[in-house]
Amino acid sequence: MHVLVLNSGSSSIKFQLFDMGDGEQLPVKGMADKIRLEDSFLRSESPNGASERRPMDLPDHRSALQAVFEALSRLEEPCDAADIVFTAGIGENSPYLRGEILRPFGYLGLRVDEARNQQGQTVFSSDDSRVRAMRVPTNEELVIARDTCTLITGRVLASEGR
Repeated sequence: MHVLVLNSGSSSIKFQLFDMGDGEQLPVKGMADKIRLEDSFLRSESPNGASERRPMDLPDHRSALQAVFEALSRLEEPCDAADIVFTAGIGENSPYLRGEILRPFGYLGLRVDEARNQQGQTVFSSDDSRVRAMRVPTNEELVIARDTCTLITGRVLASEGR
């Protein structure tokens, strides 16, 4: 099972593709950055440390996500489908933006259920979608604080719940 995690901010989309069936390996990660600015680019990094930074025109989040999908299609072992997870920032909090970003990707078998998306449901793809689209709320600062406590004390916090 592949999971594509998208952390969408106002001017960037950070992405990580996880292969959950193989020890949570990370086939690729990167970022589409400076969206809507003249010096926008896509950076990707593979597990072997190879990285690529490509300047490109990214006038909006939709074109940035298209650039991410194109980068994923160039993997040595491309995946045919992945669940897509929006977390943090405007991707987590803007139903409009999630819908607009995903609208052109019906060719992947992705179908957004607009009512579920507007309601902020965790899974907002339709029941007949080949690719699940999800919204997972996150508090990055709290996760960092908990991880820091675990590192310092050597104990996992009881309230961690993740």
